[in-house]
Amino acid sequence: AINHLKLPLQLETLGGAVFKDCHELESISIPEKISNIYISCFENCRSLTTVEFSGDLNGIGDNAFAYCSCLNSITIPQSVTNIGAQAFLGCYKLTSVTLGKNLELIGTNAFKGCDSLIAFTSENHEPPYVDFLCDDRIYTQAKLFVPIDAIEKYKNTSPWNLFSNILDISQSGIDDVFLDSNNPVIIYN
Repeated sequence: AINHLKLPLQLETLGGAVFKDCHELESISIPEKISNIYISCFENCRSLTTVEFSGDLNGIGDNAFAYCSCLNSITIPQSVTNIGAQAFLGCYKLTSVTLGKNLELIGTNAFKGCDSLIAFTSENHEPPYVDFLCDDRIYTQAKLFVPIDAIEKYKNTSPWNLFSNILDISQSGIDDVFLDSNNPVIIYN
């Protein structure tokens, strides 16, 4: 079984469904010469927790990471301009998504079934085009962080305007600190 995969640096193409159903795959490093991740490339890699992107990736295909149920967070590189339909469908442990500033198009239901989403960040000053982004309850559950000068654009663009909390991207740091009285905190100077 393949657990950790570092692909050769000279690799230029990842074909469709090439790693589909690699259930034991836990991490992948995408080489810089890869320009697109094609349809269903990592679909149902249910142990995948880490995806490292490098280089000038342009697009993520339909169902590329669908049902990667252990994926916790994803940062889409600045170079990506489009994300395919259902690209992250059923990634139910996904808690945070960061979209790069050059993203223009997000396919239908790209984040449907991502039940744990609590933070959605878009670095783009223009809301990327999307018709259906995620399940309806995510719009009230997750906070959407965008550049301060783009807040009104997101509030006036569907479906981004469905998010109950659209905030300045600079506020995406620590929200709350909880002190557990059973575990004292010691701070050293």
